[in-house]
Amino acid sequence: MKFLHTGDWHLGKIFYAQSLIEDQKHILNQIFDILLRAKETKNPYSAICIPGDIYDRAIPNSDATVLLNDFLTRTSNEFPSLSVFILSGNHDSAKRLGFASSFLEKSNIYICSSSENIEKPIIIDNVCFYQIPFTSNLAFSLETNTSILSQNEVYTEYCKRILAAHKKYNNEKAAVLCTHTTCFNANDKNYAVGTAENVSPETFNGFDYVALGHIHKMLCINKDEPKIWYSGSPIAYSFDDTGKKGILSVEIDEKTHKVDVEQIFLNQLHPLKRIRGNFSTLDDEEFAKQWQHCYIEAECTDEKTLCNPMEILSKRYPHILSFKYAKKNRSGTSELFETRKKVLTSSASEKETMSKAFELFMKDLYGEKLDQKRFDKEKNVFDAICSEIELEEK
Repeated sequence: MKFLHTGDWHLGKIFYAQSLIEDQKHILNQIFDILLRAKETKNPYSAICIPGDIYDRAIPNSDATVLLNDFLTRTSNEFPSLSVFILSGNHDSAKRLGFASSFLEKSNIYICSSSENIEKPIIIDNVCFYQIPFTSNLAFSLETNTSILSQNEVYTEYCKRILAAHKKYNNEKAAVLCTHTTCFNANDKNYAVGTAENVSPETFNGFDYVALGHIHKMLCINKDEPKIWYSGSPIAYSFDDTGKKGILSVEIDEKTHKVDVEQIFLNQLHPLKRIRGNFSTLDDEEFAKQWQHCYIEAECTDEKTLCNPMEILSKRYPHILSFKYAKKNRSGTSELFETRKKVLTSSASEKETMSKAFELFMKDLYGEKLDQKRFDKEKNVFDAICSEIELEEK
């Protein structure tokens, strides 16, 4: 049997004040088309696993809930035998996501937002699917009235329960686990990503495949048994996320339990692109043509501060989201700091101190490109304002 593994949709995310709902709709349409093509070729998928962060916030906006509803309705109507596994991640509200979960099971939509009955699998074609929602140490301690110090202990306890029940009732069947956590071969036991502490890959020994959510990069944590994968987010949500985005197609031999994983990459409606150069390059028509369909972060290498750069560049880049100046690699930073410290702690008058601090600030801002004539005028204005303030205070 085969199933799709995708997660970290973050439906409803606002990115630099830009709603990504159309980008997310574009992605979900592609996932639907993958399911449809498999059905048309008589090799349909039996399930789709979405391990957490369905929404971007605990209280999702209406566009996000409508989009999820539309996707689930379409898939349920077109693929009535398809099982959909959804669990709550650290961005989701477990109680809100779990609304109507018992009713949705009638349509093969299985929402896991609590640890209740996690030992009970959904069995599809001789494969058992288990789900563990994101759980904090505190929540687990309160639930069990125990003192649990790490999430690794929490997930160890959950996996022990599941595997014990699996061995007792379904030992001949393959076991798939869907969960939302940080999982790396990290030497630092306190390693964490956000609110999710690291869970050792060894914790999942006994499963045949582990479908992980939380990390946005498509990543294989363990290529042997059990195979442990992050599908990553289907959309990049950071300009630092430069890898290809997609979903995973997982096939399990029902007899041998052999697992094969195929990466399926998705087209982005507006790929994220960071461009860098002096302003004349960024504002060049020919240079800009290749990036007009992208969400843009422009990094300017000019030292001179520009007036309304976003307004100017928006004419070249319809989807520009961010403009910033490149960090200047200055030498003598410690020396500048000590100079400012001496000025601010000197016995000079407040007016003299402010005047000298302004001078140091302008020299630090413009460096060698400081226009001395313009600086002298600005400094005279600044000194005059300081004098007015001094008179008012007297």
